[in-house]
Amino acid sequence: MGVPPDRKNISLFLGTDGADVVWSVGQRGGECTVFTARYVEDPRQAALTRVLALPCKDTDASWKLGCGFAATTTAEGQALIVRLKDAMSYRVAKLSAPLDRGPSAPTFPLAITCSEVFLGAGGETATILRIPTDALPDATPATEPPRPLGSAPADPDAGAPSSDAGADGGH
Repeated sequence: MGVPPDRKNISLFLGTDGADVVWSVGQRGGECTVFTARYVEDPRQAALTRVLALPCKDTDASWKLGCGFAATTTAEGQALIVRLKDAMSYRVAKLSAPLDRGPSAPTFPLAITCSEVFLGAGGETATILRIPTDALPDATPATEPPRPLGSAPADPDAGAPSSDAGADGGH
């Protein structure tokens, strides 16, 4: 996993569902890059894909994953959902639960299945929202498609070549 040279001001969040890993990394206050890879025990065998770049304030919490989607919470308290195959992103506004009177009422990911995204909305009295993945709101296409980085030796158990982290060696 690549880490910016100024290690004092890093924005780094990650998540896994046991099959895939997603992480965002960059300089806090700057731009972050979102990456994904299949989960592997040996990081040298990881086949990294650069998914998209966005302001680090849009990746302000750990990632939740499921069925080709990843979700996090933005610094503004919105939920950000990314479809990993094409980097299409969706935002769900900061919502308050009916009894939540606190100043902080973020919309945050709880879980993702192949048919729904589950979000929490609000603070201590959070409401759970279920949104079908085929009905996610306000899609934003990526400026460029996801792209694999580098190439690694073939995994003898997988029977197909994969790619690694490229220039930074996956560290």
